[in-house]
Amino acid sequence: MFKSILTGAALLLVAATPAAAITFRGSFSGANEVPVRNSAGTGIGDFRVSDDNRFATVQINFTNLSAPLTGAHLHCCSLPTANSGVAINFAPPSISSGSITRLFDLTLSSTYGAAFLSGSGGTAAGAQARLLAGLNNGQGYFNLHTANFPGGEIRANLSAIPEPSSWAMLIAGFGLVGVTLRRRRVVAA
Repeated sequence: MFKSILTGAALLLVAATPAAAITFRGSFSGANEVPVRNSAGTGIGDFRVSDDNRFATVQINFTNLSAPLTGAHLHCCSLPTANSGVAINFAPPSISSGSITRLFDLTLSSTYGAAFLSGSGGTAAGAQARLLAGLNNGQGYFNLHTANFPGGEIRANLSAIPEPSSWAMLIAGFGLVGVTLRRRRVVAA
């Protein structure tokens, strides 16, 4: 009986929790490229989606590229061992070390590359749904291109990172399990 009450309370807690922004993060390296590149370039990149899934912020920091950037993109939707088309173009500055910060409205067709938009039913809603599903399935990556590596010099395969509210729910869940197990031992004794 008590277990049912705890399960119900946990489900209510999860259902009552508002949707939270989600961040997808990856570390850049030439080893992540397909095929692998011999590059000293490194970096880290975040793709943060707002809690209403309307906006996304790109924050990329990188260093030691072999030449200035010629392209920077978010690609979707393929496994980390394969390549896929450009979903969003970042129009990067022509630098070999530095950062890129951009804000995108995911509900606008102009946010997406033409081929990605077309392959998503030709609508912003279709492209947005495809992109978010791909990212949630670990099928998105950032790619930084240079003249020395036109197919991409360094790549960051993206995966979701837990937000603080997710950690809080996880800790609370462990606490509820602990209380349940402790009560069972006390009753059984």
